[in-house]
Amino acid sequence: MTHRILVLGNSHTQALEEAVKGDTPFEIHWLKTKAEARFGTLTMDEAVDRVTSLSAEDRLVVMHLGALHNIYGLLNSKPPFTFSGLETSSEAAVNIPRATMKAMMREKICGDVVLRRIVKSAPCPVFHAMTPPPKEKLQLPEKSGKLYRGASIQELGFSPAPLRKEIWRLEQSEVAAYCDTLGVSPLAPPEQAITPDGFLKEDCYANDATHANALYGEYLRTQFAALLATS
Repeated sequence: MTHRILVLGNSHTQALEEAVKGDTPFEIHWLKTKAEARFGTLTMDEAVDRVTSLSAEDRLVVMHLGALHNIYGLLNSKPPFTFSGLETSSEAAVNIPRATMKAMMREKICGDVVLRRIVKSAPCPVFHAMTPPPKEKLQLPEKSGKLYRGASIQELGFSPAPLRKEIWRLEQSEVAAYCDTLGVSPLAPPEQAITPDGFLKEDCYANDATHANALYGEYLRTQFAALLATS
Protein backbone atom coordinates (compact mmCIF):
# COMPACT_ATOMS: atom_id res chain seq x y z
CA MET A 1 0.00 0.00 0.00
CA THR A 2 1.33 3.45 -0.93
CA HIS A 3 1.15 5.82 2.00
CA ARG A 4 0.10 9.40 1.41
CA ILE A 5 1.56 12.78 2.29
CA LEU A 6 -1.20 15.36 2.49
CA VAL A 7 0.05 18.96 2.42
CA LEU A 8 -2.32 21.75 3.38
CA GLY A 9 -1.22 25.35 3.52
CA ASN A 10 -0.94 28.83 2.13
CA SER A 11 0.75 30.30 -0.94
CA HIS A 12 4.07 28.68 0.00
CA THR A 13 2.60 25.35 -1.13
CA GLN A 14 3.07 26.53 -4.72
CA ALA A 15 6.85 25.97 -4.60
CA LEU A 16 6.30 22.39 -3.51
CA GLU A 17 3.55 21.80 -6.05
CA GLU A 18 5.79 23.01 -8.86
CA ALA A 19 8.55 20.64 -7.75
CA VAL A 20 6.35 17.60 -7.15
CA LYS A 21 4.34 17.67 -10.41
CA GLY A 22 2.15 14.66 -9.67
CA ASP A 23 4.56 12.63 -7.52
CA THR A 24 2.31 9.83 -6.27
CA PRO A 25 2.62 10.09 -2.47
CA PHE A 26 1.82 13.81 -2.48
CA GLU A 27 -1.53 15.59 -2.39
CA ILE A 28 -1.11 19.36 -2.09
CA HIS A 29 -3.76 21.99 -1.50
CA TRP A 30 -3.77 25.75 -0.95
CA LEU A 31 -6.31 26.29 1.80
CA LYS A 32 -9.15 28.78 1.61
CA THR A 33 -9.23 29.49 5.31
CA LYS A 34 -12.08 31.97 4.83
CA ALA A 35 -15.09 31.58 2.57
CA GLU A 36 -14.42 34.96 0.94
CA ALA A 37 -10.73 34.24 0.26
CA ARG A 38 -9.60 35.21 -3.26
CA PHE A 39 -7.00 32.48 -3.48
CA GLY A 40 -6.99 28.82 -2.60
CA THR A 41 -8.14 25.47 -3.95
CA LEU A 42 -9.73 23.79 -0.94
CA THR A 43 -12.19 24.98 1.71
CA MET A 44 -11.70 24.14 5.35
CA ASP A 45 -14.61 21.68 5.33
CA GLU A 46 -13.11 19.94 2.31
CA ALA A 47 -9.71 19.91 4.00
CA VAL A 48 -11.11 18.25 7.11
CA ASP A 49 -12.71 15.58 4.91
CA ARG A 50 -9.32 14.92 3.32
CA VAL A 51 -7.65 14.75 6.72
CA THR A 52 -10.15 12.28 8.17
CA SER A 53 -9.62 9.98 5.18
CA LEU A 54 -5.94 9.51 6.07
CA SER A 55 -4.63 6.38 7.75
CA ALA A 56 -2.35 6.17 10.77
CA GLU A 57 0.57 5.41 8.42
CA ASP A 58 0.02 8.53 6.31
CA ARG A 59 1.59 11.91 7.06
CA LEU A 60 -0.02 15.34 7.24
CA VAL A 61 2.08 18.47 6.69
CA VAL A 62 0.58 21.91 7.32
CA MET A 63 2.15 25.09 5.91
CA HIS A 64 -0.16 27.65 7.46
CA LEU A 65 1.46 29.80 10.15
CA GLY A 66 4.48 32.05 9.63
CA ALA A 67 3.40 35.18 7.75
CA LEU A 68 3.62 37.64 10.63
CA HIS A 69 7.29 38.50 10.05
CA ASN A 70 6.35 39.90 6.65
CA ILE A 71 3.25 41.68 7.92
CA TYR A 72 5.20 43.38 10.71
CA GLY A 73 8.60 43.77 9.17
CA LEU A 74 8.89 43.43 5.39
CA LEU A 75 8.55 47.18 4.81
CA ASN A 76 9.93 50.08 6.80
CA SER A 77 7.46 51.51 9.27
CA LYS A 78 6.72 55.09 10.30
CA PRO A 79 8.54 55.62 12.58
CA PRO A 80 11.06 52.85 11.88
CA PHE A 81 11.86 50.38 14.65
CA THR A 82 14.71 48.08 15.59
CA PHE A 83 15.84 45.67 18.32
CA SER A 84 18.74 46.07 20.73
CA GLY A 85 21.98 44.93 19.16
CA LEU A 86 20.90 45.43 15.55
CA GLU A 87 22.55 48.11 13.48
CA THR A 88 20.27 50.77 12.06
CA SER A 89 20.92 53.75 9.81
CA SER A 90 17.96 55.65 11.23
CA GLU A 91 18.48 57.83 14.27
CA ALA A 92 14.70 57.98 14.63
CA ALA A 93 14.34 54.19 14.97
CA VAL A 94 12.35 53.14 18.02
CA ASN A 95 13.87 50.29 20.01
CA ILE A 96 11.30 47.54 20.61
CA PRO A 97 12.12 44.83 23.19
CA ARG A 98 12.21 41.38 21.62
CA ALA A 99 9.88 40.16 24.36
CA THR A 100 7.26 42.68 23.25
CA MET A 101 7.40 41.48 19.65
CA LYS A 102 7.25 37.83 20.75
CA ALA A 103 4.25 38.50 22.98
CA MET A 104 2.41 40.24 20.14
CA MET A 105 3.14 37.31 17.83
CA ARG A 106 2.19 34.75 20.48
CA GLU A 107 -1.24 36.33 20.88
CA LYS A 108 -1.88 36.15 17.13
CA ILE A 109 -0.51 32.63 16.71
CA CYS A 110 -2.34 31.13 19.67
CA GLY A 111 -5.57 32.68 18.41
CA ASP A 112 -5.34 30.66 15.20
CA VAL A 113 -8.10 28.08 14.73
CA VAL A 114 -7.03 26.53 11.42
CA LEU A 115 -4.20 24.33 12.68
CA ARG A 116 -6.16 23.43 15.79
CA ARG A 117 -9.13 22.23 13.74
CA ILE A 118 -6.95 20.23 11.36
CA VAL A 119 -5.06 18.52 14.19
CA LYS A 120 -8.28 17.52 15.92
CA SER A 121 -9.33 15.60 12.80
CA ALA A 122 -5.99 13.91 12.04
CA PRO A 123 -5.54 10.15 12.59
CA CYS A 124 -1.81 10.35 11.76
CA PRO A 125 1.29 12.35 12.76
CA VAL A 126 1.01 16.06 11.95
CA PHE A 127 3.94 18.32 11.03
CA HIS A 128 4.10 22.06 10.49
CA ALA A 129 6.60 23.34 7.92
CA MET A 130 8.11 26.70 8.79
CA THR A 131 8.11 29.45 6.18
CA PRO A 132 11.31 30.15 4.22
CA PRO A 133 13.76 32.54 5.87
CA PRO A 134 13.82 36.09 4.49
CA LYS A 135 15.82 37.12 1.45
CA GLU A 136 18.89 39.18 2.24
CA LYS A 137 18.81 41.00 -1.10
CA LEU A 138 15.59 42.69 -2.16
CA GLN A 139 15.10 45.14 -5.00
CA LEU A 140 12.35 47.71 -5.04
CA PRO A 141 10.06 47.24 -8.07
CA GLU A 142 9.83 49.98 -10.64
CA LYS A 143 7.28 52.63 -9.75
CA SER A 144 3.88 51.14 -10.37
CA GLY A 145 1.78 52.16 -7.40
CA LYS A 146 1.90 48.55 -6.15
CA LEU A 147 0.87 48.08 -2.54
CA TYR A 148 1.77 45.45 0.04
CA ARG A 149 -1.03 45.02 2.57
CA GLY A 150 -2.18 48.55 1.84
CA ALA A 151 1.26 50.15 2.12
CA SER A 152 3.29 51.64 -0.70
CA ILE A 153 6.39 49.55 -1.36
CA GLN A 154 8.06 52.44 -3.17
CA GLU A 155 7.30 54.97 -0.47
CA LEU A 156 8.37 52.89 2.52
CA GLY A 157 11.05 50.61 1.06
CA PHE A 158 12.11 47.25 2.46
CA SER A 159 13.29 47.15 6.05
CA PRO A 160 16.93 46.20 6.79
CA ALA A 161 17.77 42.53 6.22
CA PRO A 162 19.04 41.90 9.79
CA LEU A 163 15.78 43.22 11.22
CA ARG A 164 13.68 41.09 8.86
CA LYS A 165 15.69 38.01 9.79
CA GLU A 166 15.35 38.68 13.52
CA ILE A 167 11.57 39.09 13.27
CA TRP A 168 11.39 35.84 11.27
CA ARG A 169 13.50 34.07 13.90
CA LEU A 170 11.27 35.29 16.72
CA GLU A 171 8.17 34.14 14.86
CA GLN A 172 9.60 30.68 14.21
CA SER A 173 10.19 30.16 17.94
CA GLU A 174 6.62 31.18 18.75
CA VAL A 175 5.15 28.95 16.02
CA ALA A 176 7.23 26.02 17.29
CA ALA A 177 6.04 26.62 20.85
CA TYR A 178 2.41 26.71 19.71
CA CYS A 179 2.87 23.53 17.68
CA ASP A 180 4.22 21.81 20.79
CA THR A 181 0.97 22.54 22.67
CA LEU A 182 -0.97 20.75 19.89
CA GLY A 183 1.35 17.77 19.56
CA VAL A 184 2.49 18.97 16.14
CA SER A 185 6.13 18.54 15.07
CA PRO A 186 7.67 21.73 13.60
CA LEU A 187 9.83 21.31 10.50
CA ALA A 188 12.64 23.82 10.06
CA PRO A 189 13.36 25.07 6.53
CA PRO A 190 15.71 22.75 4.61
CA GLU A 191 19.34 23.46 5.48
CA GLN A 192 20.38 23.30 1.80
CA ALA A 193 18.31 26.43 1.16
CA ILE A 194 19.83 28.62 3.87
CA THR A 195 22.98 30.75 3.75
CA PRO A 196 25.55 30.63 6.58
CA ASP A 197 24.07 33.95 7.76
CA GLY A 198 20.57 32.50 7.99
CA PHE A 199 18.94 33.97 4.88
CA LEU A 200 17.31 32.19 1.94
CA LYS A 201 19.87 31.29 -0.73
CA GLU A 202 19.53 33.35 -3.89
CA ASP A 203 19.04 30.29 -6.12
CA CYS A 204 15.87 29.60 -4.12
CA TYR A 205 14.34 33.06 -4.70
CA ALA A 206 11.00 33.31 -6.45
CA ASN A 207 10.11 36.47 -8.38
CA ASP A 208 8.76 38.43 -5.43
CA ALA A 209 9.83 39.60 -1.99
CA THR A 210 8.51 36.74 0.13
CA HIS A 211 8.28 33.41 -1.74
CA ALA A 212 10.70 30.63 -2.65
CA ASN A 213 10.91 28.81 -5.98
CA ALA A 214 10.71 25.24 -7.29
CA LEU A 215 14.27 24.43 -6.15
CA TYR A 216 13.19 25.19 -2.61
CA GLY A 217 10.13 23.07 -3.33
CA GLU A 218 12.41 20.19 -4.33
CA TYR A 219 14.19 20.45 -1.00
CA LEU A 220 10.79 20.35 0.72
CA ARG A 221 9.77 17.32 -1.34
CA THR A 222 12.79 15.39 -0.09
CA GLN A 223 12.24 16.56 3.48
CA PHE A 224 8.56 15.62 3.49
CA ALA A 225 9.08 12.25 1.76
CA ALA A 226 11.48 11.27 4.56
CA LEU A 227 8.63 11.66 7.06
CA LEU A 228 7.12 8.40 5.82
CA ALA A 229 10.06 6.62 7.42
CA THR A 230 9.34 8.13 10.84
CA SER A 231 7.33 6.26 13.43
